[in-house]
Amino acid sequence: MIVARHSMTRLSSLSVCLILFFIMVGCSETASEVECDQAYDHLIAVRTGTESAEIVKKIKATELEKNRPIFLKECVGRTSKSVLACWNAAETTQAMRECEVSR
Repeated sequence: MIVARHSMTRLSSLSVCLILFFIMVGCSETASEVECDQAYDHLIAVRTGTESAEIVKKIKATELEKNRPIFLKECVGRTSKSVLACWNAAETTQAMRECEVSR
């Protein structure tokens, strides 16, 4: 009886460890707040990069900044790192949209 309880305890401990391992591995595949923040910086750069007048760039960047908290809420822990890597390599908003579809 004692041996059976000890085996069950070991099995339970092993199960908990495996579950925690898979959770940690799964979490590492999604983007952190820092990674999402950097991606949003890149989005602003892409969206304002075609403007020739510096004042227009600043106005657009200010408008886009208002949406940063919403973006972060949707991105952190939900968006895969591969999508953000694609985003950060993209030079157009169209290419960024394609990242989301292809990953």
